[in-house]
Amino acid sequence: MNHINSKTMQSAKDKKYPFILLLAIISFSMFSLSARTPRRDSGAERSLINSQTAQTAANPSETEPVKDTARIKPLQAGDKAPEAFWKAEHSFLAGNEVVRSSLSKFRGKLLLLDFWEPYCYACLLKFPALDSLHAQMGELGNIVLVSSKQYRRGTAEYISQKLDEQGQRQKLRLDMDKIVQDDTLKDYFPHSYIPHYILIDNNGTVQALGSVEVFDTIAQIIKDEVVHNNKKQCR
Repeated sequence: MNHINSKTMQSAKDKKYPFILLLAIISFSMFSLSARTPRRDSGAERSLINSQTAQTAANPSETEPVKDTARIKPLQAGDKAPEAFWKAEHSFLAGNEVVRSSLSKFRGKLLLLDFWEPYCYACLLKFPALDSLHAQMGELGNIVLVSSKQYRRGTAEYISQKLDEQGQRQKLRLDMDKIVQDDTLKDYFPHSYIPHYILIDNNGTVQALGSVEVFDTIAQIIKDEVVHNNKKQCR
């Protein structure tokens, strides 16, 4: 009898092993599935949502009407700015407000456009040099700071506040003209990095353009023009 019971118990144990193994496999599978699926309040899900939101915000066609830029031809060094370039209206900063005006008032003089944003450290580092250049240019030309419409926080009030802060921090006047919420000039001068500088001479021809690597060249062209003009006045 003991021998029979022993066999029976052994058989029962043998039958339990596959069942226990099956339970272990099912439990492991459920654990693995749980690990791959983010909880509703988990950072993984929030990251996915933020990623989708960022992609939407980065796509202008999904956030705002698409502007027709087919008639705007990007300009390169040596190109002459077309009539439409001078006549297009922009939002010029006036205190904390904006005034709509064109670049036509700068026509016939040197014009330096500086594409920048308040978060751009390299842009802010060049402000002292820009401030000095602007003072040297006098009646010979103008510098215009350009902030893009793509920078959502770049309202007139915000840009004005940041410029005041930089002026006080670096002891600068920064009394040049400023354009905010630009969505036109960037089409004439497409760029991937800021700061981005454009120098247009008194004939309306693009003399130089580029980022920080061309700034010294642009500054030297302006200084040479100032020296040349001073010599003419002394004759």
